[in-house]
Amino acid sequence: MLIKKSLRMHLENNFDWIIIGGGIHGVHIAASILDKYKDSDPKLGIIDPWPHLLHRWYSHTAATGMSYLRSPAVHNLAIDPFDLQKYGGKKARYKQVYFRQPYSRPSTNFFKKHSELVIDRFKLKDLHVQAKVEKIVLGNDHVEINCEHGQNLSSQKIVLALGSGDHLNKPDWAATVPNTEHIFSENFLWPEKGENRNLVIVGGGISAIQAALYAYTIGFKVHLVTRHELRQFQFDSDPGWLGPKYMAGFLKQKSYEVRRKMISHARHRGSAPQELIASLRKHIADKKINFHHSDVRQAIVNGNEVTVELANDTKIEADMVLLATGFKRERPGGKLVANLLSEYQLPTASCDYPILDAQLRWHPRLFVSGALAELELGPAARNISGARSAARRIVGKRA
Repeated sequence: MLIKKSLRMHLENNFDWIIIGGGIHGVHIAASILDKYKDSDPKLGIIDPWPHLLHRWYSHTAATGMSYLRSPAVHNLAIDPFDLQKYGGKKARYKQVYFRQPYSRPSTNFFKKHSELVIDRFKLKDLHVQAKVEKIVLGNDHVEINCEHGQNLSSQKIVLALGSGDHLNKPDWAATVPNTEHIFSENFLWPEKGENRNLVIVGGGISAIQAALYAYTIGFKVHLVTRHELRQFQFDSDPGWLGPKYMAGFLKQKSYEVRRKMISHARHRGSAPQELIASLRKHIADKKINFHHSDVRQAIVNGNEVTVELANDTKIEADMVLLATGFKRERPGGKLVANLLSEYQLPTASCDYPILDAQLRWHPRLFVSGALAELELGPAARNISGARSAARRIVGKRA
């Protein structure tokens, strides 16, 4: 990959800030830094291997067929939390088109348009370095970033805004089964029409339910297989975790092992909001979607088909198996973060996640966001709200 032409003028000089990761967190933090230090015109770069910023978020929402976000409108990428609602206009008819109640949740397409507006507002496309980071060297007076193909950059400060996209959770039985894909794999694309093919979707959370409802609309005969009962929660953690109601006690807790337990207990993994579960139940009652509450025992290949055998002895003949099984519970960053730990003995808790200061610094020149910051930001650290919390901590102003 080549560094974009617009950045070549900067490469002989140090950057003030480099953000590694061009997703939701990277984009919002970049905008927040540029807004905070606009008078000094900081040199900032966003290193991300994908062809454009927010690429993975866009592909993931398209894969699930998501029509409305789970997050409320105030959780967006602009500096002003009400910017998205202002963008929609004051008239109620606009709000009915662009937002869904409760909590004024934006449509996916409207959120995308607004996100692109934020990217354009801060000219973030011009700051995108399309490359993969292979090594980070922490120095006393700067940080050196070694990218693939011999690209080297240096910066006064860096932010790790890494997601979990490279840690797909795939059950063991699926490893050697053809016609089986993870919904968040890089190459997954829905066909234009299902053409009455049998599709088995494995998973019971919001992504699986959204995918099942979407697959039905394009003609698939859908079988949704989940090993647990449907779990109904409006958000993936209680809204009290966004403010002092729960975070005050969390931050007073000095044991990181206890904090980890608090995070695990607070997260509603494999859950979905009421409206999606209600829609799914109606489709099940109308026999439009087949629902199976069971684990998968094995999958057997029969020519171009796959027989999915469930633990309750049900057998499903499928043309395609789609895994909506989320991501592994692993620390993001893979070898990049592992190398930082081994070379610089950065502090970690027993769960191997970073121990940070109040500004999310892991090193005087290294900040983190997202899952890497959850022992400081709590169970919502990975979400859009977590991106906003991280930006407030890192740049020191309301974002």
